[in-house]
Amino acid sequence: MSLFISCREVTELLTEASEGTLHGWKKLQVKFHMGVCKPCQCYRSQVETTVATLHAMPRGSAPDELKRSLVEQLRASKKA
Repeated sequence: MSLFISCREVTELLTEASEGTLHGWKKLQVKFHMGVCKPCQCYRSQVETTVATLHAMPRGSAPDELKRSLVEQLRASKKA
């Protein structure tokens, strides 16, 4: 078994990893990959920003407001 996994595999396992339900060898593989892969780090950051933004929005918000908010948050996360 290899320690290296593809970016595609990481994106498929990212939810489990962030929820703490990933265990064993797969957890180690994802952790290693995330430690060295800048594109996957950026992707994870964007997903986390999107989720946080959606949770912060009031129910029934207009779609245009959602788009603007997400764009602003994603731009801010790229600068960080």
